[in-house]
Amino acid sequence: MKRLLALLGPLLEEGATIMVLLFLSLATLIFFIYATLAVSHPYPLDYGEAPLVDQAMRLADGQNIYRPALSSPPYTISNYPPLYVLTLVPTVWLFGPTFWAGRVISLLCALASATFLALIIYTYTQDRIAAGLTGMFFFCIPFVVHLSFLFLVKLFF
Repeated sequence: MKRLLALLGPLLEEGATIMVLLFLSLATLIFFIYATLAVSHPYPLDYGEAPLVDQAMRLADGQNIYRPALSSPPYTISNYPPLYVLTLVPTVWLFGPTFWAGRVISLLCALASATFLALIIYTYTQDRIAAGLTGMFFFCIPFVVHLSFLFLVKLFF
């Protein structure tokens, strides 16, 4: 039995690596298909997207997004730091109020996170497969799948 395991061990390890690579590649492909569909969708996908578009429009007009009182419209609360919204101001100037710009920024932040995770693993292990698996595994986390291409601040920081 030990001889059989010694003979099959490397084959099983390579087979498992290939299977994990296949399934994570498929999951990553599905993630990017879903992301493409979400970025191109012209309407809000989450209740928090429209207030951020409003904040970007107000910043583009030179208005303050932090209101001292809610005694007059707009009755919105800006509860995030302005950096994410400030990155959207040039797109508001060029294209008007859109959802795709914020979604692209969120998606780029997810891509950067996966890349940096893979680079960290590669730095410590010098194993390209482990680094690639780490980057692809990041796109399988439900939080990332759901929020990485919404016009939200979640993955920006």
